[in-house]
Formats: sequence, structure tokens, C-alpha cells
Amino acid sequence: MTQEVAPGIYRMEIPLPRTALRTLNAYLVRAAPRNLLVDTGLNMPESRDALYAGLAELGALDAGLDIFLTHMHADHSGLAAELAARPETTVYAGAEDGAAVIRLAAEGPVFWRGVLDGMAEHGCPELLMRTVATTHPGMIAGPVGDIAVSFVNEGDVLRCGEAALRVLLVPGHTPGHAALFDEARGILLCGDFVLAEASTTTPYWPNMPDSLGVFLRSLDSVRDCDIRLVLPGHGRVFDNAGARMVALRAGRARRLEDTLRLLGDMEATAAELAQQLHRSRSGGGWESYMPAQQWFAMQDMLAFLERLEAEGRVARAEKDGLIRFRAV
Repeated sequence: MTQEVAPGIYRMEIPLPRTALRTLNAYLVRAAPRNLLVDTGLNMPESRDALYAGLAELGALDAGLDIFLTHMHADHSGLAAELAARPETTVYAGAEDGAAVIRLAAEGPVFWRGVLDGMAEHGCPELLMRTVATTHPGMIAGPVGDIAVSFVNEGDVLRCGEAALRVLLVPGHTPGHAALFDEARGILLCGDFVLAEASTTTPYWPNMPDSLGVFLRSLDSVRDCDIRLVLPGHGRVFDNAGARMVALRAGRARRLEDTLRLLGDMEATAAELAQQLHRSRSGGGWESYMPAQQWFAMQDMLAFLERLEAEGRVARAEKDGLIRFRAV
């Protein structure tokens, strides 16, 4: 089913099997002679069937079609390689995430080795990492094959019919996350940069220390944009962008203080603190969490510890191959 969320912009709800988010919002900006598809869904039959049905309903399968990837995560890029095989299709993405999509499509799950090795240093159990690496769609349902990506930079403009879509680089969720801003109408197509309800995650990336700090700076970078409508990658479309960004920043500030209190006088790994936090919140429910939930919780904790480290409030020490944090 398709829904026109703004004149000439259509939302397609794409299933994301075996994920907590459940669905992706893929958007089609209709224009002649070429339509623009923003994000694709996982490389899985359920996502593929829904995306192709939506594109067919909108008459986009028999017309020119270009693709903009907000970021490299498989739920946003999984079908990009096969769609890019269409004649004259151009795939656009920010340089860092565009390069990651090329590698991901060529290397498959091997791409994730650096992330897994990095989290092992922070106490993530080997069994959990093996389970996530072999079962979670985010790691096994990415694009496959050769793909060419046209890299975009901050301030570049993609013209789609009468719409002029300005590229905003908003890293944090990934190192090269990008958004498109229709300045004339105040419409932001933003992937996972800002969601209506869920807090943006800032996972571990070997090439992006202090991912939370990077995300907070990205929030600052769009403060002066006149955003009147947000078209996010998941969840509902919303119009209170400024208030939502203020709430996100306030929530992150509270969580930093909570993390510092949780650490107390201990010296602990990110994995140990994540387990302690979620046991205290759920009455011992950590073991009942799905492996992907445990994985993301550990990465989330690391993001807060690294931000506290950047602020000079915690320090790290390496011992026996593990990185532990303590308050200073």
C-alpha cells in the first residue's frame, strides 16, 4: 500500500522480518523523467515483494528510477544492488556510507568483522557475536553483487522534477548518514537521523569514535533549517521537528548522568554495564532479551561511555585484552 505524505512524495511500508523495527518507510519522489526512491528495505523476499508492489502501484517500475540511500544499514540498502542493475539507474549516498555499501555488497557478512572485533574488546561475548552475525537480518540481508555509487557531499542538490533536494550530512547513527531537505517546502527525508518516538541509536563503528558526540553535533548542524515535515525511515511522519530534537538531546543528557551513576566506583566494560542496567530495569530480564537486543544494548552503552570519556568524566584502561571504564 502506498500513501501520499506530501504532494508528489509517496510512502511505502516495507516489512523487515525478524527485526525490532518491523517496517521501513521507503519513499518515492515522483517526477519526470526520473523518479527518486529513498531507501529500499532488506534483501529478503518480504521486503522485495512489498517494494516492487509499491513501485508498480506508482508506475515507477516502467519509468526512470534513481535511488538515494540515507545510510548503509541493510534495512535501508539491502535491495540497492539489484535495483541498480536497471538501465541508467544511479545510486546516491554519502561518501563514507556509499563506500560501505560497495564493500558490504562485495564482501557480505565479512564486512562486519571489524565491528565484531571492536565490540569483543568491550566485553561482548563471542557466542552472542556469532549468533548475531549469522542470524540477524541487518548482517545477513544486505545488498549483494557489484554496485556503483555516486557519492554526494554536504550542500549538493539533487533535482527531481520541480523539487530541489539539498543533501545534509548527519552522521552519528552511521559514519556517513545523509538526509535530503526540500528547502522550499521544509520537508526532511532523514532515514534514521530523527524518528518520531524511538531514540536514534549511535552504534559502535571502528572509524567513528564517540558516535553519540557525532550525533549531537549533527543535531546542531540542522538547528537553523526550517523543517516543517519529517519523513523518517521508521514510524510515523511528524511535524514537530524542533521539539523532537530538543527532546532527543535532553534524553541523551539524562542518560549520560544515569550511566555515570551506574558506573559509580566500579571499573567495568561496556558489556558488563549494559547487562547491569537492563537487569535493574527489567527485574532480571536480560537473559530473556533476543540476541540482537543484547547486541544493540551493549553498543548503546559504549556510545554513552565514549561520550563521557570525551567530556573527561570517565577514563579507559586496557587489561587482558578488554577495555574497562572508570569514573574520574
